[in-house]
Amino acid sequence: MRSMSRCLPLLLAALMLLLPPSQSLAASRSLPIEEDYAFFLMGDGQTAYLGTMHGLLFRYRAGESQLEPLPLIEDRGRTDTIMGMCCIDGGVYYIDYDTNVLYLMYAEKEGLPETIAIPVQDVKGGHSGSYIKHMVQSGDDLWLMMDARNNDQYILCRFDLKQNSMKAFDKSRGLHGFALLPDGRVALGFSMYEKEKVFGRLCILDAASGKTSQQVDIPERPEAMAFDEAIGSVLYLSQSKLWSWPLSGQPRALRSMPVNGNGWSNPGIIMEGGLLSVHGNGLFLADPLEVSAGSLHILGESPAFDYYGGNYDMFMNLRPDVDLSFQIQIDPNQSIHTGELGQRIQTGMLPFDVMLMDTQQYDFPALIQKGYCMDLSGEEDLMAAVQAMHPSIQDQVMMDGRLYAIPLRVDGIDVLCYYEKFLQEIGMTRADLPQSFEALIQWAGSWPRDLGDRVRPLEAVNLAASLKERFLTHFINYRYSQHGSLDFTDPAFINGLQLIDSQRMPKYSEQMPFVLSDGSSELMKEDILVLSLTEGGAKVQSARLYVYFINSQTENPELALDYVRTAVQHMKPEFRAALYPDWTEPVEHPYYPTWLKKVANEEALLRAAIAREGANTPAGRDAQARLDAHLAKMEELRPGYQYKITQSELYFYQQQVAPYLFFPPVNPFTSYREPGGESIDKDLRRYIQGQQSAQDFAQSLHQKARLMEMEGE
Repeated sequence: MRSMSRCLPLLLAALMLLLPPSQSLAASRSLPIEEDYAFFLMGDGQTAYLGTMHGLLFRYRAGESQLEPLPLIEDRGRTDTIMGMCCIDGGVYYIDYDTNVLYLMYAEKEGLPETIAIPVQDVKGGHSGSYIKHMVQSGDDLWLMMDARNNDQYILCRFDLKQNSMKAFDKSRGLHGFALLPDGRVALGFSMYEKEKVFGRLCILDAASGKTSQQVDIPERPEAMAFDEAIGSVLYLSQSKLWSWPLSGQPRALRSMPVNGNGWSNPGIIMEGGLLSVHGNGLFLADPLEVSAGSLHILGESPAFDYYGGNYDMFMNLRPDVDLSFQIQIDPNQSIHTGELGQRIQTGMLPFDVMLMDTQQYDFPALIQKGYCMDLSGEEDLMAAVQAMHPSIQDQVMMDGRLYAIPLRVDGIDVLCYYEKFLQEIGMTRADLPQSFEALIQWAGSWPRDLGDRVRPLEAVNLAASLKERFLTHFINYRYSQHGSLDFTDPAFINGLQLIDSQRMPKYSEQMPFVLSDGSSELMKEDILVLSLTEGGAKVQSARLYVYFINSQTENPELALDYVRTAVQHMKPEFRAALYPDWTEPVEHPYYPTWLKKVANEEALLRAAIAREGANTPAGRDAQARLDAHLAKMEELRPGYQYKITQSELYFYQQQVAPYLFFPPVNPFTSYREPGGESIDKDLRRYIQGQQSAQDFAQSLHQKARLMEMEGE
């Protein structure tokens, strides 16, 4: 794979000529925050402030190694109406969506106004709900982006703090970001959409005349724009690359940066010779002159995407010197099957170093057999980590005693769970719920008419169709898990289909509540029903596994191994709890400490009010009543805020779910994108619609299964 570091020496030499001798540069680095999510960035070349989703404020000063938490003037209270933050004359303000008023939340000096109202009505179409973001002070002016008509078409505005007046620049409509130039001009960055194509656009606005010039189209929209006077260029981020735009020429990519997106289109800040930007995990200082230690291209994962664990961001924090890039989808225009994936890997059409893969999306054993996956068996730490996992999980990533991938996350497939609330309303308990698919069919088919007017048994509106489809999947999983092969002549299959056909199952209203939900992926719950096929048979809960594997042809094996090790070493505890049978501790929510701080702040304010007013005064007694109510409410809410996985949920999973996990093989019967899958799906639709009998349906599937077996031989 081609590394950008090959061309960076020339770039380095060119840029050094533009820098003053005294200019000191710091290598790229991450400044992470814990227990929260970064949203807002503001400041100048010496000091920057970071605002978070939960209303905290941090300060970073040039040369420091970490972020400093700051005390707020007063509790911000509601955070759901915060549109953005800005710095004005040494004070940090936040703007409220409901009022378009700036409220002082932190001050470096005294005497600053507590509030500043933004006169949105001065802009055509402006009103109380107009959205404002990306605020930058320059002298007596506050430059900002405003969505006057609530159509996501931001325009650039200049608010005169002295005259309390607004000016809008019409030619800036559709703005995505901007950077102020020292000569009074403004660099504009747009997110464009033309002829079903999304791209970016740069141009220069002359604020005096309102005219634009030097228009340049770029592949992707720009983020975190800021003007670097030292090199006379606008630096910006785009698709995880750091770009330089010298204004008089074409933009050029300097290097990949492990930052995608910039919160709410916050401005960038030039600091220590680099571009400081905000991302989900904190701040990132991108040094444009840094030569990378190597490159990695990650397939299936991206920055600021925490669902799979956030390893991309974690690796960025630990190794900002690596030229990291990503690709979410193999092909954004079409779904491909395992054979096509293998072909693209083999021909070099799909270059990547590490892939995060869903084992229910592609036939992973086939990829191993074709030699596409690096053998990790020699890595003792990785081998030990996997061998400690549940046996069923180990089986998915090992072949012939050798290790080829690292499990990251387990999700259930069509998890059947019940709602305790509706069970109680109809006078049922968990003991009344079915324990086999056979019993589920009978339970749903014999649903009392008087209950059917209030609540339906299953989430599906068309019970018969849903049960047929679900039964086919359950039978396939049962056969594979217990016998290792398919046999649709099994009497249990025919009997199950005929049992469904024999039930009178009405269609229900979509608005009607239901007892059983059949589409969840959550496994760490106590309301899960793991069913056997027939009464007294083996239970099966189908699941999918997300794994990392390293391309056997990677040019950067050591960096790729480092990336995978990072995922193992910093794996989220809720993921570990599902993977490891010896995990015994409940999992606390990462934002719980932040919630506790907020609760403590609110309590302190109420206690201060009691002390100020006097405990025996009407105002003091009122404050005491509010404090008592607050403490009681917080205690009621505490369990939900504290734990992602409670002790009892963990115990239930380890005892009642994990032993029955089964990961179906990928073939036409389990994945309709595989060759032959469409034909099987058509058979199912014909049967559901009454165009085929249960016997004929079973016979058709049996023939297809035999054919698949012969082709495999």
